[in-house]
Amino acid sequence: MQELFDPSRHEVLAAKSWSPDLARHSIERICAAAEDEFDQLAGSWLLHPDDEPAQPGARSLNLYWGATGVVWALHHLATAGLTRLRRDYTPWIEHYPDGLHREAAGEQHGSASYLFGESSALLLAWQNTGRGEFACMPSFRAISTTGRRSRCGETLARYWPRSGWPSPATATVGATWFRSPSMR
Repeated sequence: MQELFDPSRHEVLAAKSWSPDLARHSIERICAAAEDEFDQLAGSWLLHPDDEPAQPGARSLNLYWGATGVVWALHHLATAGLTRLRRDYTPWIEHYPDGLHREAAGEQHGSASYLFGESSALLLAWQNTGRGEFACMPSFRAISTTGRRSRCGETLARYWPRSGWPSPATATVGATWFRSPSMR
């Protein structure tokens, strides 16, 4: 079993009292390092070389360990006033949903997964652009109020599981969109 703490990979825990300034500085340092590692041509980051199994040169766009998750975290920390982003990630974010649809196509649970598929990338793209085409998955409002296929119907069919019920994560994404004033 692998040790939780590896001195070659982790900072030694210091016996210091809590310091908000030190915490803020650490967050800023980590965010700056993440932004430094961003590959503008690829629109993503390399997977960590110590991840197992090792995949040198591999990239991912998913929320769990890929670009969608990194961008979401950076935006969240910037919104909280804990860091200042050096670039606007929107040009890349707009392509994450389609990239994840391709990346996750062969996955056991398909491409609609929140952690490993395109659902989280669609939410991130919609939150950052406000564009309706990203808000079409799933469009609970269109289905429940019209009883017919809406302009989002084709998109909805792509994400809705064959059982007719969404996963909890997909329902969470849908509820977030439904509560948004721009969807009313």
